[in-house]
Amino acid sequence: MLHLPFADAVFDKAVSVTALEFIGEAKAAVRELFRVVKPGGRVVAATLNSLSPWAVRRKAAAEEDKSSVFRDARFYSPEEMQALTLIPGSIRTAIHFRKDDDPGIIRKSEEQGRREGRETGAFIAACWDKPAADRK
Repeated sequence: MLHLPFADAVFDKAVSVTALEFIGEAKAAVRELFRVVKPGGRVVAATLNSLSPWAVRRKAAAEEDKSSVFRDARFYSPEEMQALTLIPGSIRTAIHFRKDDDPGIIRKSEEQGRREGRETGAFIAACWDKPAADRK
């Protein structure tokens, strides 16, 4: 992801889902996504939210299981996701319920989390639009 095998500005969109957690140089990876997207195109990145109980649980489990894929994972908060690029974006979280919650309350929990603007949803989706090229 740090060296995508594509020319500059060839895609309308670039999407990364649950990969940034496993890349030591996340800023460079996001920069690479922007490199391959055309001016006016869109970059979307999604990851587990470090502020969520889901990420805390995964890190704790990884401490117990030294072979866990999450052992060296780096989870990001919404603020940290935005800091991966200087381009303003739209950052949202989802899944405002715990893994073991009663399925009957999940919809209500989701609606309440969105309404309250909580940033503790398990999943972060960041969306950035690459600035259009100057037209002179």
